Amino acid sequence: MADIVRIALVGVAGHGEVYLRELLDHPADSDFCIVGGIDPAAEKSGRVADLRERGIPLFESLAAFYDSGGDADLVMIVSPIHFHRSHTELALANGASVLCEKPLCVTIQDAHAMAAAEKAADGFVAVGYQWSYSTAIQALKADVMSGALGRPIEARTL
Repeated sequence: MADIVRIALVGVAGHGEVYLRELLDHPADSDFCIVGGIDPAAEKSGRVADLRERGIPLFESLAAFYDSGGDADLVMIVSPIHFHRSHTELALANGASVLCEKPLCVTIQDAHAMAAAEKAADGFVAVGYQWSYSTAIQALKADVMSGALGRPIEARTL
């Protein structure tokens, strides 16, 4: 069996509950485990009882997670957009890779800083677009890449 991927989820209330549904309702023999839920308003999450029942520690901030000795392979960032840069930089600085919810950040300067932080780190940064890895989009990509639809001239998405 592959190594277990340790996940810290930043943002367990609000949209973070979508991530929790997928993570918590996954089969018990998964190749990942949640090592921390990070949210100053964790009590507002409809899944906070599930987190506590499973012994998943809760933290008010990502800094508090790391200060407590927390360690993650992947930090999923579902916090408000104005925190994406600082959370990404902190996770990368602590050796984690990052899956950041869209939009990536507030300003182009933030994006450049995040790219520089990724370049300086061992981890990667990916942006969570819900359809990117769906079967339909991957099949379309294969058709475009193989030339089955001809040579692309322009592509747009909504």
